[in-house]
Amino acid sequence: TYGGSGANVAAYETFTPIEFKDIVPTVSVSKTEFVGAEEAVVTIEGSNFDPALATGVRPPLAGKTAGAYAVFGAFEDDWRPSAGKGSETRPVNAGQKWAVLADDMATIGGDRAGAIELSADGSFTAELTVSKALLESKLGGHSLDDLNAGIYTYAGSGANVAAYETFTPITFKAAGPAKAKVSVSKTEFDAD
Repeated sequence: TYGGSGANVAAYETFTPIEFKDIVPTVSVSKTEFVGAEEAVVTIEGSNFDPALATGVRPPLAGKTAGAYAVFGAFEDDWRPSAGKGSETRPVNAGQKWAVLADDMATIGGDRAGAIELSADGSFTAELTVSKALLESKLGGHSLDDLNAGIYTYAGSGANVAAYETFTPITFKAAGPAKAKVSVSKTEFDAD
């Protein structure tokens, strides 16, 4: 700021820097560690998935806002569509939701096809069932030793938006040994 009408007043001369930051899509997952045969419905919260960034290149949303997939799966290390990687790098899909604008939910098949709402502010909430057994049932000829199990997001309908591509690891741990239970029926005895 500075003095108006040609006034020369040093006290009015100030500078305030303005910083512009990129808004980056983020994902939070309610549960990421599973023990033994544990199975749970996991909540995935997405934010800052700006709908204007992803335009579909194939049906059913070709030329429209493409939204984002939220997937429980096991992918290769180098899986990102924005890097030119095809679907063969994302071989195990054990559950998927597709976050799209409300007006497009019926277009992709509604709830039965996994449609969830992508709000105008870029947020969505998805629920997916997660377990090691479910993932293993979808492996086909693949091995979990060669893939990364987790929750993935990426642009839908063939769009390539690097910012939409996220990976949250899911870990599966072996169940520990069962704990022995001891019960005592009598704690006092006669001195006879």
